[in-house]
Amino acid sequence: MTKWRQRRRRTKLDELADVAKPLLLSDDPVLRDHGLKLSKVVFSGGEISLDEAFGFRSQGGISARRDEQLAERDVMLRRLVRLVPGWDQLTASALAARMEESFCRYESSRWSRERSKDLGPSDEPALTWWRILKDEARLPQSRRLRDILKLAIQ
Repeated sequence: MTKWRQRRRRTKLDELADVAKPLLLSDDPVLRDHGLKLSKVVFSGGEISLDEAFGFRSQGGISARRDEQLAERDVMLRRLVRLVPGWDQLTASALAARMEESFCRYESSRWSRERSKDLGPSDEPALTWWRILKDEARLPQSRRLRDILKLAIQ
């Protein structure tokens, strides 16, 4: 790394430190907390990202918002087991296969017509598939889907 690049990176961190200083001295606990988070980035030499310091991105690499969306999707999938007649009688493996088949059928046939609507379909499981696709999520891989569903059928 050249001296110019080192200087430029250090300058950015110095500027960030200048922003953090008054926040650390603030009487407001929220501002002090933000100052601490900025200081984390500065003292790590930039190794800790702003996203990581503020909790916007977990160490696993997905944002807090995305993590929340996936958790909501998992709840919808578990709820669906109770809503569709007969699905609560299936094993986790059979249920996962049935859901995958139903999801693919919905996505390939109805989703293109219903994707731009503000309200989803009135029937299940189509409403759940619509919500999942509307959130730009996907059905989890078979193994993960089975693990999610095991909690619903216990």
